[in-house]
Amino acid sequence: MAIPEQHFWRDPELPFLETRAVNGGRACYDPHTHQSFSIGTVLNGQAQYLNRSRHASAETGSVVMI
Repeated sequence: MAIPEQHFWRDPELPFLETRAVNGGRACYDPHTHQSFSIGTVLNGQAQYLNRSRHASAETGSVVMI
């Protein structure tokens, strides 16, 4: 499986905000937690994720808050 191309964007003026774009694949992470909300948008394709103990799926146009 090819490693997807990822880009992160952070700005010191907005320390509470981070964006990530994944191109050409999917990103997989070991189970982890966030100290704050994580909001994502699926621009194309679909994504599966685990939120607490629930498996969820999101398709193009979905906005996800974890």
